[in-house]
Amino acid sequence: MANTKIGAQKTAAYKIGISVQEYQQNIKSGLKWCWRCRNFKRLDLFNRDWGSVDSRTNCCRSCQQAKDRARYKPVPVKEQKPRGFALHPPRDGDKQQARNRVNREIRKGNLPHAQTVPCTDCGHIGHGRLHEYDHHLGYAAINHLAVQCVCVPCHNKREQQRRKTGGS
Repeated sequence: MANTKIGAQKTAAYKIGISVQEYQQNIKSGLKWCWRCRNFKRLDLFNRDWGSVDSRTNCCRSCQQAKDRARYKPVPVKEQKPRGFALHPPRDGDKQQARNRVNREIRKGNLPHAQTVPCTDCGHIGHGRLHEYDHHLGYAAINHLAVQCVCVPCHNKREQQRRKTGGS
């Protein structure tokens, strides 16, 4: 008899401790029994569950939320994974990777924007000239973040000097 709808209702009414007629009356009036808080509640207070007979979960949303909150354990800050993409290991001589690392540090706030820093060579600050970071030690992996802020004319002078001396 438990394999029929009426048998299931009889079993549910017995477990709740009410008569089958009272149980059926509550079901017809749009109520459902919450097995966690042991109370009849409106059907719209239950989440969808397409696997059950009435397409609703067996406990109400508020009980499910309380259960989820009790089970939640925050991850300590020391054990949290860093946000964003995982960095590739630095490669020697990779200019693009070195530039991307500097730009990433600027976005994260670890390096100031080049326009806000005075030129290392001439001391120029403010508007009128564009400032940029120079990889003055080269593009070796350990020097990717070893940069100096220079204005464009000073950077051009540095580049000409490197070409003359054959430096990187």
